[in-house]
Amino acid sequence: GLGEDAAIAFNESTFALAKQARVAPTAVFRDIVGSADAVAKFTSATGDNIAQAAIQAQRLGVGLDTSAKIAESLLDFQSSIQAELEASALIGRRLDFQRARELALTNDIAGAVQAVVAQLGSEEELNNLNSIQREAIAKSIGVSNAELAKVVGKQKELNSLADVFASGPSIVETLKAEDSLSNLTKIIAEVKKLGTAVITAL
Repeated sequence: GLGEDAAIAFNESTFALAKQARVAPTAVFRDIVGSADAVAKFTSATGDNIAQAAIQAQRLGVGLDTSAKIAESLLDFQSSIQAELEASALIGRRLDFQRARELALTNDIAGAVQAVVAQLGSEEELNNLNSIQREAIAKSIGVSNAELAKVVGKQKELNSLADVFASGPSIVETLKAEDSLSNLTKIIAEVKKLGTAVITAL
């Protein structure tokens, strides 16, 4: 639903932010395109929140759909709170996803995921839990055991990303993004021209 200028600005800023976060921009764009439901449900006015969530998901080794699942699970308040309490009782430690729920409610998926992961403990602590305890934690945030293991194992990645998101893409990265997207536009135009020539010939 963005206008042309807004869409171009979104592409440039997302490309630059991905590069600064050391994530392949093509993987980020592919993930966004493949997560239509999440994009439709959570996109803010500028779409920057989706860009950040997709970049974060790539760094965590999951997809935007997984991050969206966490946000959606948190927003199912009754089930989420009940699952949170059950998981807390089973692991003998209080989980508190209230801040994560507040962030999810404002469509800040990346912030919600970070707030959740901060509550889950270290990878070593997760590995010391039994299968029932791990399943309870996974259920409390709406993901599978495999997805839980991935996000817990990349906690350090989240801290460094928070700094990148706070500062935004640097001027240098933005200029690189504009140049790269300009070249991409030229390539697409040439492909279209070639396609037209082939059709005409046929």
